[in-house]
Amino acid sequence: RGADGSYDFSRMILGAAPLLSGADLTVADLEVNFCGAPYDPAAYNAPESLLTALSGAGVDLVQTANTVSVYNGVAGLSSTLAAVERAGLLPVGTFATEEQARQTKGFTMVEVKGFRVAFVAFTKGVGNLRLPEGAGIRHILSQVQSEKPDVVIALLHWGSEYDSSVSKTQEEIRDLMLQGGVDVILGTHSHLVGPLEMTTAQGETMLTAYSLGNLLSTREESEDSQGLVLKLEFTKKGDQTELTDYHYDPIYLAGNGRTGVGAFEILNIRDEISLYESQYVGRVSQEVYEALKQSLEQVEV
Repeated sequence: RGADGSYDFSRMILGAAPLLSGADLTVADLEVNFCGAPYDPAAYNAPESLLTALSGAGVDLVQTANTVSVYNGVAGLSSTLAAVERAGLLPVGTFATEEQARQTKGFTMVEVKGFRVAFVAFTKGVGNLRLPEGAGIRHILSQVQSEKPDVVIALLHWGSEYDSSVSKTQEEIRDLMLQGGVDVILGTHSHLVGPLEMTTAQGETMLTAYSLGNLLSTREESEDSQGLVLKLEFTKKGDQTELTDYHYDPIYLAGNGRTGVGAFEILNIRDEISLYESQYVGRVSQEVYEALKQSLEQVEV
C-alpha cells in the first residue's frame, strides 16, 4: 500500500508477467469482488488496481463464476462486472442481468489469430444458493456447439478446498463436459495443484486440469502458495482444430518479507532455482530456495 493509500499489485505479479503475456489469450480465475472502499479481505472486496495489474501482466479474460460471485450481493456482482470491463478484461460465467445472459447464450466467444474460442464457466456453488442442475449445463454447451467454435474451454470452480484428490462427482462432470464438446477443462477452487489428465471417448479427446492452484493470494500457508501457469497450443487444419501441445510453468508465491519487494511476490520456480544455483547476484534467499525446491517436487504432475 502506498503512502497515499493507493494499492499497487503490479510488482507482486511481475514475476508471472512473462508467462502470462506471451500467449494470444490468457485467462485467470478472479475470486474477489470490486465494491469500492473500504476494502475488506474478509468480504473478498479488493481494490480495482488489482485488475489493472492483471491486465498489465497480460490477462485477457477472468472467470467470475465462483464461490464469491455474489458474496456482496447482486450489487456487488454488478459492480464487479463493471470494474472488470473498465479494466479492458472480459468476464466469463456471470452476468449483470437475465437479459444479458440470454443475449450472450451463457458463454463468451473470442476470436484471435483466426481461431474462434468459446469460454464457459460454471461453479459448484455460490454460498448456500442453489445452482442449475446438469440440464442447464447441457443447454449452454448445446448453445456453444451451435456457434461452431474452433475451441471450447470450460472454466470449472469445483472440488473441495485444500483437497487435490479427484472426486466421483468431478469425474461425472468431466464426462459431461466431454460429451458436450469441451476441449479443455481448467479447474479451480481447491487452491492446490491437481492432476492433469487426457480423456478420450467416442473419438473425442479432452484435457482436464483439475486445479491450477493459486496465482496470487494473501495467505501464507505453504500448501496454497503454489500454482501452475498452463500453456495450450492449438493447431487448425481446414475445419479441424486440435490441441497439439501443452506444458506448464510452476510458480510460487513467496511472502512475509522474504522477497525483494518485502511482500508477496510470484516467483517462476524453475527460473529462480536456476538463478540461485548459478550464484546470480539478485538470487533469492536460501530459505526461499529450499521452499522452491520442495514446491517443485510437489507440483510436478
